Amino acid sequence: MKLTTTCKFLKDPMQSILALGCLLLTFSFLASCSTTYKPSKPTKGTDTTQATQATPPAEPTKSIEQLMIKAGEADSPKKEAYLLKAVQMAMEDQTYQRAKQIYDFISPIQTYQSPRLAFYYEKIGADLHLSMNELAEAGERLSAAQQVLNKSALELTEQETKSYFKTNNQYFEATGNHLSLARLSIFSITDQESQSELQITHDNIWNALVKVPEHELQQILVEAQGATPHQDYKAWLNLAFLMKSGNANITDQIKLLRDWHTRWAHTKVATTPPSSIQHLMKAEFKQYKHVALLLPSAGPFKFASKAILEGVLTSHYKHLEQVPDVSLSVYDTDQYEDVTQLYQKAVDEGAEFIIGPLQKNKVTAISAQKEFPVPILVLNYVNNPTSKREDTGNASDEDFSIPNDHLEKSPSSILSTGPKNIAQFGLRAEDEAIQVAREGRSLGHKRALVLYPNSDWGFRMASAFNDTWVEGGGYVVAMQAFTKPEHYSKEIKQALNITASENRKRALSRRLRLSLEFEPRRRKDVDMIFLAASPVQARQLKPTLNFHYAEGIAVYATSHVYEGFEDTQKNLDLENIFFLDIPWIISAKSEGLKAYFHETWPNQTSPFKRLHALGIDAYRLMQHFSLVENMPKVTIQGATGLLHVDQEKVVHRELSWATFKKGKVITVKPKNNLTPVTSSGLDQKDNNNL
Repeated sequence: MKLTTTCKFLKDPMQSILALGCLLLTFSFLASCSTTYKPSKPTKGTDTTQATQATPPAEPTKSIEQLMIKAGEADSPKKEAYLLKAVQMAMEDQTYQRAKQIYDFISPIQTYQSPRLAFYYEKIGADLHLSMNELAEAGERLSAAQQVLNKSALELTEQETKSYFKTNNQYFEATGNHLSLARLSIFSITDQESQSELQITHDNIWNALVKVPEHELQQILVEAQGATPHQDYKAWLNLAFLMKSGNANITDQIKLLRDWHTRWAHTKVATTPPSSIQHLMKAEFKQYKHVALLLPSAGPFKFASKAILEGVLTSHYKHLEQVPDVSLSVYDTDQYEDVTQLYQKAVDEGAEFIIGPLQKNKVTAISAQKEFPVPILVLNYVNNPTSKREDTGNASDEDFSIPNDHLEKSPSSILSTGPKNIAQFGLRAEDEAIQVAREGRSLGHKRALVLYPNSDWGFRMASAFNDTWVEGGGYVVAMQAFTKPEHYSKEIKQALNITASENRKRALSRRLRLSLEFEPRRRKDVDMIFLAASPVQARQLKPTLNFHYAEGIAVYATSHVYEGFEDTQKNLDLENIFFLDIPWIISAKSEGLKAYFHETWPNQTSPFKRLHALGIDAYRLMQHFSLVENMPKVTIQGATGLLHVDQEKVVHRELSWATFKKGKVITVKPKNNLTPVTSSGLDQKDNNNL
């Protein structure tokens, strides 16, 4: 007897996860299952003829061509069933363009004559779009598939349900919807899983949950208290929120973790915690009682160093409220030409953890040291020895208006093969360009125009975006460097192909010897613009884009477009630009610590707000260094973003999103408001016509 279960789904795919989870509670969870389709056993009241005809054929086939022949000979809906099977075979062969051609040939109207075939049509469409990294389209297909399930009494087989779960899982992972991914997995767990299978599942759930921001977890945790009786789900949320808390020291956090284990002992996650949590519960971590800070006191780094010091002291004073016996010593790196000697001096004087140095040359020098008896968190990045582009020096160490903008494209890999007790942390601009690229792809943007300053910093920003964008399946239609304000209009016209349109008009006018009425046309193959620019540059570039018919194209930027304080009148020219910035600047989550900071440093008007946040997080990372060192995938909500440390001991930041509305900064995540590019735009035929 084949198991069938009636599944009712909510209209919104995001809200249907609990319903899908309830269905999956009756099934074994197989994360790597393949997709197969079999006719369901008909129940009373079911049209058996329609159900059988609407199911893709289960008999063996030799080739896609044979299926196409059968489709040509068959009537609907069997014709569409054969075509869907051909799409599946083409996808299995990884010939996705062929699969898309066949899929586009299928009549949606005919598939919707049968709920089962309509479900297959939408679900296979979602699989196809996921394979081609077309995430927005995949989401639309999944939404349509759920609407089919919601409106019909369709019964899914066990295999069909698991396959549908797998597609949703892949979609959530691809779009970075980590909470939905974890939640779907939690509700899929059954008593039939072996201990080893359960451990793998729990580790995967934890890998997703650690990527969810603390404020989002807190909100969901409050909603879950009365919304669901599922105890394991609540236990997972409590565990994730506990580990996200950046206020407790490591000793208190381990105690809280053990209290959590006692409270939720009746749940599966407490019985089989994630592997890293098991390790943490058994481990004994060191509390650092003497911290050394290595910073310059004079010269070009004087003011940047002062800002970082104020941030470190803010965290230190806050820490003393919980652990009063921690001392902090500050050492002047300007007094030592050899920074390794200063490191040793700090160690000899009792330092158990060292923060700094700041200058890149000193970071490079100290990273060459073979052994670090005391952990060190350097406040810059080591040059990448494999970089194909030399540092021209156009952006120097002294320029802290864009902190660390002189750095190479990526941190050096020497730390991964060298000593383990050194980590790198800074405000690397390329990290922001990478996050913009990933966000743009997750929203379904495909074809990007890149605008960047004609400088070494600009080149690195453009390269970081381009590499990530292309790797994610996107296409860069043009990369345009801009120079001086008086040239911005010409450069943007060139990027938008308006110059070519004007040249064609002039040539035609000369040929006809007539004065032609003419309105230039920009290229139509762009659905987003990545802008790497300072506030002054962006305030001139955005209006220029609007003037040249690009007002409707989404513009994304990094934190460098925002000065960090409200200037409504000036920022009117930045209207509708989406940009990333650190929580310390734009998020209400930092208001409590910000108030403490201003109490500690009254009348603070330093322009280096982001460096204050760097100092705050540097000390915070020291407090949790044992945690992040032993649990690389755990994240900490910091003043500079959501922090995690990779296996090479490089600290990465995930920033918050905001936009400009009527000159004011509004914290909001970008949404998918895509205007599809036309076929003439894609092949640029439109640019060949006036």
